[in-house]
Amino acid sequence: MSMIYKGGEIPTSARDLELFSSMKGSGAAAQEIIRQLKKDITRLHKEMKTLPFAAGIPGLAKLIGTIYKEGVEKLQIKHSQFGASDTEPNYHIGQALVTAAKVVLGREDEYMPELADWL
Repeated sequence: MSMIYKGGEIPTSARDLELFSSMKGSGAAAQEIIRQLKKDITRLHKEMKTLPFAAGIPGLAKLIGTIYKEGVEKLQIKHSQFGASDTEPNYHIGQALVTAAKVVLGREDEYMPELADWL
């Protein structure tokens, strides 16, 4: 089951992230990743307010990528034994970050694949 956080949908469990949820410790790993994802979304919202208008969507995609690499990606690597670095968790985390950006833009219903160019 996912939850709404700052206007976007984020995973709430190892199962939501599609980690190896039957492995002992995967729940704790998921919670650590989700806590960092929330911090990253909060940071994204703050930094988007200071992003120069001229940067446009490419600049925003770069900002999302930077926040991802400095934040949640490190925990995905740390918890790779639970599948945290696999395609599925990357997708769910990427969607959460892109949706968070679209919410700030007021364009959450639009298809904006260029925001995921950092993936």
